[in-house]
Amino acid sequence: MILTFAFCITLIQLSTAQVFSFNPRNSHPNVIQGQHAHNIPQNNLNTVLANNRASIARPLPYGNINNLFNSNTNLNLANAQLVNTELANAELENAKFANTQLANAEIANARLANAQITNAELANAKFANSQIAKAQLANAELANAKFANAQFANAELTNAKYANAQINNAEIANTRALQSNWLNRNVYAEKTNLENPNLGLNKRVE
Repeated sequence: MILTFAFCITLIQLSTAQVFSFNPRNSHPNVIQGQHAHNIPQNNLNTVLANNRASIARPLPYGNINNLFNSNTNLNLANAQLVNTELANAELENAKFANTQLANAEIANARLANAQITNAELANAKFANSQIAKAQLANAELANAKFANAQFANAELTNAKYANAQINNAEIANTRALQSNWLNRNVYAEKTNLENPNLGLNKRVE
């Protein structure tokens, strides 16, 4: 858009400079009626004459032409400077916009990277917590199993001790019963022998 505008201005200025910067050659003073002015070329052009035979087109003085040429040159220079300034401003704005876009992209990338790092750390923390929880559960189950086994072993030991005690008590009771029976039989035999010494029926039990 700016380049097109600059091209149009330059084209117009060049066209205007060609028209107004024409240096007349072989200019002659204007003649009045009766001097055959129609035979004198003005600025190498076919000059149209009025009814009074006076020249309509009059050449501009050289000083005015030079001033106009200088003015056109200055105008062209000012227009060129304006175009350059607008172009520089446009390039500056484009550079600022590009830098802003780049900065925004870098910020977005940094945020994405931070979010991904945070998510990774969170996932690692969750995994670590899960592993710790599983280890604690396994340890608790192992402790419970050991406790149950200990309880079972203690119960078995207690039962074995009780059974052994019962057996021992039974054996002791049987022994005492046998001893008592033996003693009773011997006492009975002694008593019988004393009462009937000649019978010899009751003998001492060994």
